Amino acid sequence: MKRFALVLLALSGCSAVVPRDRSWEFVTSVGGIAVDNPVRTAQGLMLPVRADVSGLQAISVKPTTLNSIMACSKTRAEVVGSNIYVTIATTLLREGDSARCPDAKLSDLTEGDYTVFYRSAHADAVRLGEVRVAL
Repeated sequence: MKRFALVLLALSGCSAVVPRDRSWEFVTSVGGIAVDNPVRTAQGLMLPVRADVSGLQAISVKPTTLNSIMACSKTRAEVVGSNIYVTIATTLLREGDSARCPDAKLSDLTEGDYTVFYRSAHADAVRLGEVRVAL
């Protein structure tokens, strides 16, 4: 198994070890993404994200791609006015990693309603829904 992982790493040119932002097309191919209302935790204000890059779960759409060697390494959120832009990044799956995307850390927001979008580098933002920040 370790030899197989090394071959995959060599074939990928090691670029898959560095987190790579994923396109909207990729997100929909592995089952989509959904968000819930932000919650306060010991880590700060977090945006709960439901996404799994394995392609084994339908989150918002039926998956069309399976990824047995991919991990969701990061979920970023950027707040601009009353909009929250979310982006996920993936790497090769290593021991202890997960295909499930982590929640996104938010800067302190004021109470109110926010529109959440998925944003990738080479496409327009896609609306995911509305969330409410309550204090």
